[in-house]
Amino acid sequence: MKGYLARLRAHDFEKRLPKDLQKLQKPPFDSFCSTQGRHFPETHPPAALATAHRWWVIHYADRDPVEVACFPGATHAEIMARHPDAIAAQPITPTPRQPASPLSAEDEAAIRAWLAAIDETDPEAVADVIERCRQDQDARDYYTWQARMWEIPGHAAGHACHS
Repeated sequence: MKGYLARLRAHDFEKRLPKDLQKLQKPPFDSFCSTQGRHFPETHPPAALATAHRWWVIHYADRDPVEVACFPGATHAEIMARHPDAIAAQPITPTPRQPASPLSAEDEAAIRAWLAAIDETDPEAVADVIERCRQDQDARDYYTWQARMWEIPGHAAGHACHS
């Protein structure tokens, strides 16, 4: 082992590396989303293109439009620079899927118990979660799934974590 380390130390690695290494910038995150099952009726006027938005529809000449979620938000110029093949882009506001039925008392209790179990006790935050679950099926699915993945002591339904 000693001979190997000595050979490594003796080897001049600096000659192989570029002298001016630059720190790479972290690129912004764009998430490509499916256009199926989502409806985005509201579009923004051209003046809004200078404002950073999180959701965009990117149009291409040779394929279907693609929905993109940007974190952090991006301006029209930034979107067009990130997607050079695009011919147009427009900011959109996603419309949540409406639940088919009201939030059940059992699901609400499970969600509240889970929020308490993770120490989310701020009444405003809890009310916001419950309201989102009443109006958005995707939010409801997420929070009820979370509530059922954790064993909640004292919850009447007795949901338990499965391993």
